[in-house]
Amino acid sequence: MDKRILNTKKALKESLFELLKQKPIERITVKQLCINADINRSTFYTYYKTPEELLSEIENELYNELKDAADKGGGIPEAVSNMLCAAADKALLLGVMTDQACFREYMKSIYEILKSDCLSKWMREYSLTAQQAEQAYVFASGGAQKLFEGWLASGMSEDYKDTANAIVSLALSGVKGFSA
Repeated sequence: MDKRILNTKKALKESLFELLKQKPIERITVKQLCINADINRSTFYTYYKTPEELLSEIENELYNELKDAADKGGGIPEAVSNMLCAAADKALLLGVMTDQACFREYMKSIYEILKSDCLSKWMREYSLTAQQAEQAYVFASGGAQKLFEGWLASGMSEDYKDTANAIVSLALSGVKGFSA
């Protein structure tokens, strides 16, 4: 992609990031984005229709980075650790996103990354039914989300590996509860 296009998109993303620190996406206008990024409104419309579309692109990029991190190999514990390591690199962005109304829905898509691996492993290794594995995943992903949000809110005061270990340990405790 042309360097000028990349620079323009980067400026728009940084502008959106700064504005999201001040107000929700629903209250951000194209005019504000462009003034903040020092670009023309027509340039904005060359790439995006709305600020929400720009945010969606940022979310998709982050999703792909987290998915790539999860796919690096190893088992579920390594995938969780890799995802948190990648998330740590985007902590400021994620911190701003947690204040947006759409964050919970976005996080659901993130937790879907590992779902099929977890379900198949839990059914195989712990003799869970599909329904039990699904219930365990709902429980585990809800807890993981709260742990993740707490980790972000604390300024990532705990090492990402410790948080990943807590997520995996607590998830397995829930899974093992079915086979007890």
